[in-house]
Amino acid sequence: MRIQELELRNGDRPQAGSLFIPEEPTGAAVLLMHGYESNRQGYAEYAQELTAKLGAICLTIDLPGHGDSGGDFKTLTMNEYGKDVQHAYKFLEKVHPVDKRRVGVMGASFSGFLAVTYLDEGPKSMLLRAPAIYPDGKLSIPRQSIDPVETRTFREGLDPQNPPRNLALQNIQHYNGEVTIVESSEDESIPASVMDTYTAMARRGIHKTIKGAGHSLRGEHRQEFKEILVDWAAEL
Repeated sequence: MRIQELELRNGDRPQAGSLFIPEEPTGAAVLLMHGYESNRQGYAEYAQELTAKLGAICLTIDLPGHGDSGGDFKTLTMNEYGKDVQHAYKFLEKVHPVDKRRVGVMGASFSGFLAVTYLDEGPKSMLLRAPAIYPDGKLSIPRQSIDPVETRTFREGLDPQNPPRNLALQNIQHYNGEVTIVESSEDESIPASVMDTYTAMARRGIHKTIKGAGHSLRGEHRQEFKEILVDWAAEL
């Protein structure tokens, strides 16, 4: 396995990434994205697992303002995050010998929302761990300025039988690929109503639950998620 450190410049903003290249690539590829106020380092072990076991080319990135990527937390909007995600996905598609028909996207929490909002076309399948959701009116304002109480109220009020008009939900409803939603049963950040609504809206939705896990995975829960991730990526 070879690991290549990258700077994927999106306009004037540097975007840091790590590309994991197997000795014998199969054509499959996975873009792995971290949550808000995290970075790509925590996803290296997942990428190494997929590369070693499945021969998949994996790309981990730092979202704008995170890790080694440029950008200011105070001003970055959801749409700006989305553009960097799109840029990283297009880069991965062009890596040799990636097969564009066999690219999957794994997004956690904030990046799960970014995946369904900005990458609704292209990926063969998506795996969303504890995906967040925000009202459409928040996409063009700084992410850091969004009221957390208002966001929590919106999420808890979601009804899978009567979903609101929302771009993320609309996109997942029209997405033709398979969507695996992974819920933490003791998640203190993303309520179950969000997982239920995403699953209900997906054309080909699969809902898995990691029992006893909180929003951040540790120990045996992290290992359980890794096994789910490998099983999902094996189908690419």
